[in-house]
Amino acid sequence: MVNKSITLDGQLTYEEFKQYSRYHSRKVLTRYFIIVSSITFIAIYIMAFDDLGWFLTISVPLSVTYLGFVTLKVILNFFNKHHYDRNPLLKQKMKYMINAKSIRLTSDRLQSKYDWEEIISSIEFKDMFLLYLTKTSALILPKRHFQNKEDINRFKELLKEKINPKKLKLM
Repeated sequence: MVNKSITLDGQLTYEEFKQYSRYHSRKVLTRYFIIVSSITFIAIYIMAFDDLGWFLTISVPLSVTYLGFVTLKVILNFFNKHHYDRNPLLKQKMKYMINAKSIRLTSDRLQSKYDWEEIISSIEFKDMFLLYLTKTSALILPKRHFQNKEDINRFKELLKEKINPKKLKLM
């Protein structure tokens, strides 16, 4: 059991928030790409394969899918910027106190406590940890907030101990 607490502090940047959004929406965008390109390909194939030939039957669905994908990315970036700019709590310097019982967040305007049971899943990326409280809401812990590699390793051990192995993805 990890018994020593870990203390982090830092401020979430817009780039980190944008990266969180990319990680979070990756599955949705991948599914969109596969579904839309498949449906478009099937529709074009059924309706006009003989008239268009194999090149247009493949290139039209991919082009439509790509344009939709780019449009979705632009819309997501707009909403990310809007959400980050309008939410002062995201831009505050936070202090995280992590121990075997809970995770406490404090700032000038916020005090929150999350018991480990409230965290439904956790994912480690190269630059951050995401601790999901719901399917759409996560605590974002950038690795740069940790004081050293030892703290990151202790945090990973704590995650292994507290999070269901099926809901934990570590590098």
